[in-house]
Amino acid sequence: MTDPAAPVRVTVHLTGSDGPQDAPLAHGFLVDARAVLVPDPPETAADPFQRYTVRIVRDGEEGAERLPVAGLRLAALSRDAIRTSAAVLTLAEDSRYGGSVARSTPAALTESLLHHHGDLWAAYAALGYPVAHPPGHATMVGAAEEHWWLESAVEEAGRFAELICCPATSCCHDGPPPSGGA
Repeated sequence: MTDPAAPVRVTVHLTGSDGPQDAPLAHGFLVDARAVLVPDPPETAADPFQRYTVRIVRDGEEGAERLPVAGLRLAALSRDAIRTSAAVLTLAEDSRYGGSVARSTPAALTESLLHHHGDLWAAYAALGYPVAHPPGHATMVGAAEEHWWLESAVEEAGRFAELICCPATSCCHDGPPPSGGA
């Protein structure tokens, strides 16, 4: 039996006419049942005109879930010594692993992001998200190879947090989640 708290690994794949390609373009993690965050995405994994599929698997489990991506949002932050970017991928359907994601707020994400100097992997892990660092992560922190997104970067960490947080219903509001009645 697998541990429900075990990290969930997510890879992003280009989808060709014959289905998902094998080689991953980027690594990411679930921030909601229908949202995947890809820290510092390469330009090839952030093209809104391409079709992508995500492969999702929990550590220790056999088989993987493959879900098509229905939308893509990009955000970038350039402030003082912090330079980071993210692609938020909206999934076409809920992931079966969506129940294991944590809840947060834009304010808490901003604080964690600043504390971790823009390292989105560490910032989300500190907030309780089941994040599994990709291979080679230690060499990438703070030294993103690609800065193709810099011209569209915002300078306010809070605005960046809102841009990457709000596609996920588990993070969009500063207060408690709204109740079901009117």
